[in-house]
Amino acid sequence: MPGVLEPTTLDAVHRTCKEVVNLNPNVQINAESVKAFAQQLNAAAVKAAGSRASIFPIKFESVEAEVNFLCLFHLLDFGSGYDALLRASSSRKGAAEMIQYGCFGLALSAARLDGAWMRGFSPYHVHTAFEIESKVEEELQPGITISKAGPLAPLSAAILSVITETGKVLGDIGVRSLGAFVMEHLDGLKAAG
Repeated sequence: MPGVLEPTTLDAVHRTCKEVVNLNPNVQINAESVKAFAQQLNAAAVKAAGSRASIFPIKFESVEAEVNFLCLFHLLDFGSGYDALLRASSSRKGAAEMIQYGCFGLALSAARLDGAWMRGFSPYHVHTAFEIESKVEEELQPGITISKAGPLAPLSAAILSVITETGKVLGDIGVRSLGAFVMEHLDGLKAAG
């Protein structure tokens, strides 16, 4: 219709986030934290990140499988505060690349990235998929070493927690995967008009 602005993707994000908050009393948005986070962002870096293509060379068995993968990828898109440590301890250029390669590997190796798989995710899976060295060896005395949590242990624990907690929530609400959750929500929106 001429003169009427069509809703943008950002409008849809705002609307659906509001719906999630309204439907689930456990979800909270702290306006002060959002404001503080927004103020510390580098506008040029955000613009550059938004222009990056994130197309993965994967042939998915269905739209739901692709949506599921993209949901998992974006769910895990955090950890930039560990960029310097990740660059020093691996061949990755930082958290974004670590998550990208980890999710890519998971998609190629896992039978299904569904809720049951997420609930069974372990520290070993975090280590092998994302190549995070969460432990360091410390020599107590010559020939005797102990393994203890290293500087990347909090990042490893956060990845594990996000994946397993998401799997638990999916199980609690009776949805098989993130992709199924999104597709069901979209089907509901389409049916509602």
